Amino acid sequence: MLDHSQAEHSNAMSAVRPDSRESHHESLEPQLGAIPVSAVSPGRRLGRSTVADGAADPQDRLRYLRRSHSYRLPGEERAESSDYRTAERLDPPLVAALRRSNGGHAVSLDVGFSGRPAVDVWALGTAVAAGRSRLSAIGPAQSQDLAVSRDGGAAGSSPTRLGQVGSIIRRTEESATLLKELAEPKVFQGPDVELQKSIVQKLEQAIPDLHKETTIKRDQMEEEIGEWDMEFNHRKQKTNTEFLEHQTEKAKRRAALPPIYDSPLLYLGSIELTGIPASDEDDEDMIAGATLVETNNALGPNDNAIDLSRIAGVEQEVVENTLRTMIKAQQIEYLRKSGFVGDEWKIIVEVHYYRNRSVSSPNLHKDTLGQTLFVNLNYTNEEETAGPEFMVNPPLVQTHEDKIEQNLPGAFMDDLKQTRDGESPTEIRTTTLAPHSVVSFVDEAIHHATPLIGHRSVEPAGLERFLSSEPGFMELFAQAEDAYKKSRPTTGLWSFISSSPSFVDSFAVEVPTTLKTSWEAWMEICARGGNAKLQRPVFLESGMTGEQVDRLMTEYGEDGFNSVNIPSRARTNEKSGGRIPLAPEGDKTRRPALKREMSQRALDNNLPQVDLGPRRFFRTWVRAVRK
Repeated sequence: MLDHSQAEHSNAMSAVRPDSRESHHESLEPQLGAIPVSAVSPGRRLGRSTVADGAADPQDRLRYLRRSHSYRLPGEERAESSDYRTAERLDPPLVAALRRSNGGHAVSLDVGFSGRPAVDVWALGTAVAAGRSRLSAIGPAQSQDLAVSRDGGAAGSSPTRLGQVGSIIRRTEESATLLKELAEPKVFQGPDVELQKSIVQKLEQAIPDLHKETTIKRDQMEEEIGEWDMEFNHRKQKTNTEFLEHQTEKAKRRAALPPIYDSPLLYLGSIELTGIPASDEDDEDMIAGATLVETNNALGPNDNAIDLSRIAGVEQEVVENTLRTMIKAQQIEYLRKSGFVGDEWKIIVEVHYYRNRSVSSPNLHKDTLGQTLFVNLNYTNEEETAGPEFMVNPPLVQTHEDKIEQNLPGAFMDDLKQTRDGESPTEIRTTTLAPHSVVSFVDEAIHHATPLIGHRSVEPAGLERFLSSEPGFMELFAQAEDAYKKSRPTTGLWSFISSSPSFVDSFAVEVPTTLKTSWEAWMEICARGGNAKLQRPVFLESGMTGEQVDRLMTEYGEDGFNSVNIPSRARTNEKSGGRIPLAPEGDKTRRPALKREMSQRALDNNLPQVDLGPRRFFRTWVRAVRK
């Protein structure tokens, strides 16, 4: 809701004059100041408030306004369509009265002139009373010029529908500032620990019986599909068209199989928000009216457990836990400030239940299909444990950037770009989770990974590539290789006649002896070869600096920490797969040599304990989707 001072109200009133087509030139102030107002939306009375003494019906009041005055700004015969004023600027007392009658909720609407000679106040009042969020006949608002509209709804409508009629909010720089604050992962205790414990208990109690029941049904259906498929394959002649039709039908039949409930990851459903309450005072109504529904989602049919929450009796508990998490994470507040949810965009909050997250292959990745704004991880841990590792403001992947420019709201992209004004990352950081913690972050502002407890590693072949190609090492590599060969013990008869020179003596270049000793250790590792996992302490002890080890691990270490996985569907070149380097191959000026906080904690003997049980959490993807 745009706030205007009393002076602004006075200026707005003085700027407005009756249309010259009308014969009435009385001031509106006396008429507006003496009417008890009762604004009623379809089927729902929102309240009554006396503005001043008097007893005129609000509809009579609006009829009078329509008969007596039609308003425009001085000198505006045909304003440009981008020239907007809010209803409050045109008629502050009327809007204030309607707002008071609506329990203090905002009621002003965007009013665009779009070539119309005047703004019809009757149409404005009727739209407010009827719950319309914008006067389409007057003109659509631009994304950067939005005002709060009434957040009430029709009788019996779900509070999640409040945004349909009333959460169009002017986007200001406040949204960019808030998104920047939210970009770095935040850790906090879940909004209702006991509620989440109850959800987990009920889900886990329901899964075994469901799995047993659906497995029997699934086996029967798979047997039928197999017989049908075999019959087709035994046919001697099949046209290409028949083959393609058969494959399509086969995929359809397999998609209809019951889910595998005893899976490590399950889709519980989605919460669809077609709008955001205009005030945090209305967030409780949003929670009370939201429901868990099935939408398109990232998981396959095997993991689609949409019925699980209903059977376990936790549908509304899942909704409450999810939305309260978003409120506590300030994500609802961001959506309120950014203002893009409404006519064109809606929010789908996709809820996943990770029963047992694998920690065997930690790797940097994005939780995205090109629509994700926020990610929340609600952990169920009873003991302190390690949270995700992450890097803020990572190098951009252009094909992904092109995709999200197409997929995400312009207002969000503008805010996102402001979060990326900081310096390039120098460290992969980590989080520590107290029991029942939540981790929340902006997916497009970071890369993250399941934690690797301890050090990264590199194999001997990676070390050899580092030594032979990295500035500061490559200049001495050939001499070190030659010295190593010369210093190897001789064999056969010659071993009784002469001995080999030492590596240090064979190293002809004049460098400190300590450096020659380091090179001998490194060349010994390279010569052994194999798949040994070499970690930071080995290289620190052999003479490398911490910065050199960072470069070694970043460039030549495990793929999970020197590249990122972005799903192909989240890139413009959807057919290409595989991991993407954190910078273009060979570009040492852009690829960051990353320290890793977890590695330093290992050196300090301060590692978090490894999960004693399953790594379990609820994951929510807050997605922006066009209506």
